[in-house]
This record gives sequence, structure tokens and C-alpha cells, in this order.
Amino acid sequence: MPNYRSKTFSLQDVFYDFIHRLLNAHALTVGDNVYIATGCWLNCLAGLTIEDEVMLGPYVVISTCQHRFRNGSVRFGGSVAAPVVIGKGSWLGAHAVVKCGVRIGRGNIIGANACVTHDTPDDVVCGGVPATVIKRNVDTPGRDFDRAEFMAEKG
Repeated sequence: MPNYRSKTFSLQDVFYDFIHRLLNAHALTVGDNVYIATGCWLNCLAGLTIEDEVMLGPYVVISTCQHRFRNGSVRFGGSVAAPVVIGKGSWLGAHAVVKCGVRIGRGNIIGANACVTHDTPDDVVCGGVPATVIKRNVDTPGRDFDRAEFMAEKG
């Protein structure tokens, strides 16, 4: 696994403009070329690693801890914590949720509104509640172009 530089974030960082809530930022490690859309909620208490080239859609929730149910109640059931890793090149669609202790494989697409409760293999498309593998993720055919080229072709 590549050696990711640990970056410390504070309220003055640019991430504050994009993340609605960033909790326990001291345990957040972010790779290069990562995009985090507006409204994301990240709780990094047990350690959150976001590898290179990951994209988080709007309002994604990733929590490295969760409430427990005890004696008929969640209110005083305590919490459990486990690290989360989002693999290189993955894309989590809008409103996706990732539970504590999950490792999302490299090159994954996690569909909008999915709830990932278990590890996922590399190069798959997952969706649903709970998220399951839908198919293998393969390179998309076609040519690459930038916005200016696209607009020029449209006239």
C-alpha cells in the first residue's frame, strides 16, 4: 500500500468550505487529487484513510464509529469504533453511507444512496441497502475531452 501523507485539517482549511461536518480530523489521512463535495459528514475517530483520486459525492456520510444497542435502547448503549479505508480511484455517489470498519476496494463505484456495511473487492460497482456488488467495473470506452472541446463541438 502506498505511503499516504497525513494531513491535518482545521477550520481554516479549504476543506471547511466543502465539508459540512468533519469530526476528529486528527485521524484523517487524505491522498492526492481527492474531491469532496458539499455536505459530506466525516467522523474520523478510529482512522479514516481516503486514498488518491477518490471522489465523494454530495452528502456522503462516513463514520468510523457507530452506536450500539444494549438493554433495549441505543441511547445508553455506547459505541464501537473501527477504521475505514476508501480505495484509490473510487467514487461514492450522492448520499452514500459507509459504516465503521469497512474497506472499499480500489476503483469502486458506490451508487447514490447505498449503505456500505461490508468490505468490497477492487473494481466493482455496488449499490443498494445494504450495498451489494452489481457488476465488475471496467474502463469506459470513448474518447476523452475537456469542457471547452465539448462546448465547441456543440456549436
